[in-house]
Amino acid sequence: MIHGTKIELKYWEYLLHHFLAVSLLYFSTIYNCESIGIVVLVLHDISDIFLAYGRTYADIGKNKILVYISFSAIQISWLYTRVYVFPIKIYDIIVNHPGFSLYWY
Repeated sequence: MIHGTKIELKYWEYLLHHFLAVSLLYFSTIYNCESIGIVVLVLHDISDIFLAYGRTYADIGKNKILVYISFSAIQISWLYTRVYVFPIKIYDIIVNHPGFSLYWY
């Protein structure tokens, strides 16, 4: 790895991303919130698929229309999953599942 290159910056970004994902799973298990941790993980990974495609198309650099389409898909999937679906699923887990109890209650 060459210091200060674009590839190295992506490496540290992905390392931080995976560290936070593992931390999410660990702490959601410790605090008895596995269902919330899994919902967060799944909903956030949906937009990460489009992000990987967008970065791949941007790095290849041959067809700009694919880059624009993939980044539009990122925005749409991010807004839908994190702004609309996420609060609904968390509310459903907390309110409608009698076996679910938060650790701090």
